[in-house]
Amino acid sequence: MTFLGRKIAGPQWARKSDLSDDEVPADIITKDLKTFENTLSFWASEEGALEPWRNAALAMGAACDRLESVDITWVAREDLAADGITLVSSEGDTPVADLRANHVDAARLDGVRLASVARRMALAVRNGEPMLRRISKSELATMLAEAVSKSRLRLEDLKDSVRVEVAAQLPKRGG
Repeated sequence: MTFLGRKIAGPQWARKSDLSDDEVPADIITKDLKTFENTLSFWASEEGALEPWRNAALAMGAACDRLESVDITWVAREDLAADGITLVSSEGDTPVADLRANHVDAARLDGVRLASVARRMALAVRNGEPMLRRISKSELATMLAEAVSKSRLRLEDLKDSVRVEVAAQLPKRGG
């Protein structure tokens, strides 16, 4: 199964006492599910990935202006497709070259379809084994440093403040 990951404000998605598990407050939708030209951005995991959040965290972390803790949730691509969501592969905006092709847009969104995406995400976050992963700032820096070490990412492609923190995680070279 392929999962689609996205950054969210994790605690905001916790079940509210006055709503059922599949209901989502409008404030969350307008904050975490901002669309651009009726599309919503996701990062796809590899089929059967044990850590379906990893591609999203790495792709977005490498593109950020500064490192901070991040919450990633993921939903099954097949579930969104079953709900009638149009999913379109597009080149992602990330310095991690081998992840650019893993970018997927939920396209042709209207209010009904966006609410459907929100419902799937709420169920993912609130299910018995939540499909939600908090990545600390230091863990993200380590992930990015590993990507640099494995030549998946060039240090110089990171924003200045991120580059400094990632460089500090890299092994010192003898000289």
